Amino acid sequence: MKCTKCGKELKEGQLYCEECGAEIQIVPVFEPEFEHEINETLTGVAEEVVEHTDSQLEKKQLADTKRKGKRIRKMSIPVIGIFILFLFVIQIFIYRNNSFEYQVQQAAKAAKMKNYTNAVQYMKKALSIDGGTADDVVLLADYYMKANQTENAIIILKDCIENYEEVEEAYRKLIKIYESDKQYEEISDLLLSCKDTEIITQFQSFTAFPPEFSLKDRVYNEVVPLKLSANTTGKIYYTMDGTVPTKSSTEYTAPVFLEPGTYDINAIFINNYGIISECAKKSYVIQVTIPKKPEVSPYSGFYKTPQMIEVKNADIGTTYYTVDGTIPTKDSSAYINPISMPLGTSSFKFVTYGDDGAVSDVTERIFEFKLSAAKFSAQDAIAITIRFLLDNQYLLDAAGTAPDGLGKYIYTCNTAVLVNNVSYYLITESYVDALAVQTRTGNLLAINIVTGEINRAEVDIKGNITVSAY
Repeated sequence: MKCTKCGKELKEGQLYCEECGAEIQIVPVFEPEFEHEINETLTGVAEEVVEHTDSQLEKKQLADTKRKGKRIRKMSIPVIGIFILFLFVIQIFIYRNNSFEYQVQQAAKAAKMKNYTNAVQYMKKALSIDGGTADDVVLLADYYMKANQTENAIIILKDCIENYEEVEEAYRKLIKIYESDKQYEEISDLLLSCKDTEIITQFQSFTAFPPEFSLKDRVYNEVVPLKLSANTTGKIYYTMDGTVPTKSSTEYTAPVFLEPGTYDINAIFINNYGIISECAKKSYVIQVTIPKKPEVSPYSGFYKTPQMIEVKNADIGTTYYTVDGTIPTKDSSAYINPISMPLGTSSFKFVTYGDDGAVSDVTERIFEFKLSAAKFSAQDAIAITIRFLLDNQYLLDAAGTAPDGLGKYIYTCNTAVLVNNVSYYLITESYVDALAVQTRTGNLLAINIVTGEINRAEVDIKGNITVSAY
């Protein structure tokens, strides 16, 4: 078959000429039974027409005219039948050419034969007739994909999303195409323009929305923790000076405590596909009264007699301290009562937190403490204690085994105290159970640094130490 417009040879089943784009007029093929029915119908119609003609001739003409009428009948039946058949064929062709269902069926047949080019043409024709549903448009996109016309598939799916309802499958197909080509930016842009929250949630791993701030931008009269969050997995980067953050900026891993001052915080989110969100911005002003730095006595220095380390203004806010050189936080030890100075070299740092969360400057003290009047060392004091407890059958052996034989006691000495002008090594007792869990018992012993005499020691709620005979 050749194209009636340009004369190009056409392939079987082709609907449009590839050369000039003209639509191919296809005459349907009928089954023999169907053709027989048509012939019978046409014959009946022709006879009725001729009978009507005979009736008219009988009234107007004589016998010779009747014979002529018979000749007319013989000549008219085939002509009229062909004419009616032609009209019927044209009607069928017009019906099929304008039937949505027929075009869809033909598209499915073409696809079954893997003739996806024709399937596309049939489906396009169907949609031009009726418009169809979103599913019909997605089906056309599938045919485009199978015909290796990806760009056309993308165009038709975008059109579906813009102009149809129930477009979740269109989103799914389009995202799958972009994902296979690693066009993650395209997926992100597609979802950013989507107004259906269910679809956005379903594919949120491809999105990169700006980070959300836990605090509104305003003036605060207390130190506040600022939390940043993202809609899916990835990393948040932020700055606190108003500059635009990048991958080289500070990565958000924990709440940011905003202390007194002014902050212009910018943040971006980068998801696991490398998509960078727009920059989120907030401004904060923190106006609080900063506590005074702790007043600690004694001052740093070398000491030969027991000393108590005391914070003078500890009644304002809460004071925390460390002994390892790090800056104290609210997770550090809270100062409650005076602290006995440790033996040897020690480094204390103190800060005070106000009720509104503001923190003071750091007070640091470094001490060197060595008992000049001691007749024996702290380790000697521990040995004296263990011998005493063995003699009193408090311990089973020198290793500190408890009387029940299940655990053992451990004794440590890291400080000395001055009670009634007498210096004592302070021994603390801990119990280690069968699971190796160590717990302080609360028992304290005071060993005279000169005589080695063993005493009981107790500390009241105010931190005052008393010594009594054992």
